[in-house]
Formats: sequence, structure tokens, C-alpha cells
Amino acid sequence: MMKFKRLTTEVGEGSLQMFSDEMFVEVFELNIMVVFVVMEMVKENDATLTRKLKESKEHCKESDTNVQLLKAQVHRAVLDAHNGVISTMKPGAN
Repeated sequence: MMKFKRLTTEVGEGSLQMFSDEMFVEVFELNIMVVFVVMEMVKENDATLTRKLKESKEHCKESDTNVQLLKAQVHRAVLDAHNGVISTMKPGAN
């Protein structure tokens, strides 16, 4: 019974303060964990976006190269067609 009385007195005098200190620590630790998780998510998202940007730039370069090749082919085809028309117009070309 004395132990119970002593514990009751301790709770009344100090444990409530300890309880709120413990609550503060728990909330603080929880906030730190939330911030850490969010930071990790941002890092992962940033890494993913950086990778996708790099892939897009590479794809864009490949596309530009393909466009230049197609332009050259069209230009050659136009010249060939033009030369073919001119050669058929020359006397004795047939």
C-alpha cells in the first residue's frame, strides 16, 4: 500500500511532466521521421525525373538526327526527280 501511495505521489509531482516530455519526444521523433520519408520520396522522384529528362534529351537528339537524314533523302529524291525530268526533256534522251 505504501508503494502505491508513493507512486501516486510521484505521478502527481513529476510523472505528468515526464509524460508530456515523453509526448514531446515522441511527436518530435515522428516529425523527424515524416520529414525524412518525404525527403527520401523527393530524392527518388528527383532521380526518376532526372533520368527521364536525360532519356528524353537522348531521344530528342536521335529524332533530330533522323529528321536531318530524312531531309537529305528528300533533297536527293527531289534532285533526282528534277534531273530525270530534265534528262527526258533533252533532245535524243529517249
